[in-house]
Amino acid sequence: MELDLNSQVLFSFQRISVNFSAIYDKMGVSQKMTHRIKF
Repeated sequence: MELDLNSQVLFSFQRISVNFSAIYDKMGVSQKMTHRIKF
């Protein structure tokens, strides 16, 4: 049960991160963020 729950949490987190990246790509924020991080 613990392993199953762990995999579910990882899967949901991965899905959320993918959704966030897609939204950022649409808004064009990812490019600005990369420029900020690289300075």
